[in-house]
Amino acid sequence: MIETVQRFFGARPESVGQAREFASETLAVWGLSERIDDIRLCRGLVLVAALADEWGVQDRTPLGKIVWSCFKTAGGTTA
Repeated sequence: MIETVQRFFGARPESVGQAREFASETLAVWGLSERIDDIRLCRGLVLVAALADEWGVQDRTPLGKIVWSCFKTAGGTTA
């Protein structure tokens, strides 16, 4: 079963820190804590491209974008 977690962040400067915290907490829940330090050291789509097994960007109507990513877990499934 693929577990999906999502949260939308507004276009505000504080959203960057909130998004990093959300990603860190989600990776910890998924048992991928070894990737948390990478999140704290990197930025934006460079981070996503470097760490995710799959990722993409979709338009969000009426404004913004959605960046999605998939990470393979130890069992070989994508979370």
